[in-house]
Amino acid sequence: MFHTRDLFGAASTLLLLIILLLLDKGLCLIPEQCAHNVTKPFSVCCPVSPHNHLVCGGPKRGYCEKIAVPKDYVPHVFHMDDRLSWPLRFFSHACQCKGNFFGTACEKCWYGWTGPNCDKRVKRIRRDIHSLSDHELYVLKDVLYRSQTWPSGYVVLDESDNYHSDPLYKPRFIPASVQYFITFNHRYGSRATLYKNKQDCEMYGILNYNHDGVVFPTWHRYLQLIWEGLLAEIAWKVHRVENFAAPYWDMIGLLNCDICTNTYFGAPGREDKDGLHISRRSIFSNFTEFCAEPRGDAKCYGCQRSGRKTTITRKFTTLKFPDQRDLDYVLSLKK
Repeated sequence: MFHTRDLFGAASTLLLLIILLLLDKGLCLIPEQCAHNVTKPFSVCCPVSPHNHLVCGGPKRGYCEKIAVPKDYVPHVFHMDDRLSWPLRFFSHACQCKGNFFGTACEKCWYGWTGPNCDKRVKRIRRDIHSLSDHELYVLKDVLYRSQTWPSGYVVLDESDNYHSDPLYKPRFIPASVQYFITFNHRYGSRATLYKNKQDCEMYGILNYNHDGVVFPTWHRYLQLIWEGLLAEIAWKVHRVENFAAPYWDMIGLLNCDICTNTYFGAPGREDKDGLHISRRSIFSNFTEFCAEPRGDAKCYGCQRSGRKTTITRKFTTLKFPDQRDLDYVLSLKK
């Protein structure tokens, strides 16, 4: 039997290991080029770059390397988790990029860099969403709308049940749109281990790795950078917008949600047993809830894409926004 603090310590350790490996190898779930290698004896994810057709972009950009993971104690109840020692359950080798090169095949630049050699600084200005012009707001909403069906270049595990989510046991992979990919990543990082028996789920299903651990801000910051980068690709290809940056929303001291309108992301619409839907007058009213929660009291479940279908809904537990005192308190925390 483990104490609660031991479980949450293990949760933080597990997620921190995942983050370190994501940052090092540039892998986020499974690149389409590598999905067919997952169940092979030599599971390698070192694809050729689309720019020069060389493995890992060639010797100037990167090289194929055996993945090494840091050693740390993890309770035995988590040893079956496919996220442990990520991504060794999927691949034994991946591209190690040089300098500021980044990506599955070292085909991109690390965040904040650009140019043929990824040696030029680039700035993305993230502005208050209320300062966007009508055209800029239109581009933002159009890019977000297209992200629901725009290919991400990755596939994700079918986690519709706990028997097909293990990459070593008859895995099923699904091509993911940008929005599905980001939603899956968020659920994948926060869900409990997908145990196959109810007893273990009842005991350990309370764990929420990316919200209840010390890496909460780091993990979400990295996910936002990935999301922003994928949206930027759509903005460039459709609208020829360079250096696209996601805006921010200043909610400090608000008495109500001032972007919950059809001008922005959608006013409140109908309400049913699933929760509150977005107004039908919003372009986002038919946005798919890719990781809808299953009905019932299940505690161990993944992103059940092939399960219940619904549009985005929310069950609000509070409508209170943080005030200036809350912000000052958070910023005062040094450790």
